[in-house]
Amino acid sequence: MQIKFVESYFYNMAFEELISIERVDKLTKKEFMECYYRPQKPVVITNQIDDWHAYTKWNFQFLREVARASYEIRYAVA
Repeated sequence: MQIKFVESYFYNMAFEELISIERVDKLTKKEFMECYYRPQKPVVITNQIDDWHAYTKWNFQFLREVARASYEIRYAVA
């Protein structure tokens, strides 16, 4: 597990304090459960889905074909 520290913060209103949040690049389920879920520690996870097939395959054209939609899907790119 590679941990990168960045300026990510969480304001804990219960204790009125600013908490630094770790940013990590991909985690296994075991790492997530042991290091963050069980201790209830916030984390920002990056690049977790980059290798998922759906990440590259699912687009508006693919969804039109699968759904066999007879109407145009409208979207806006921000």
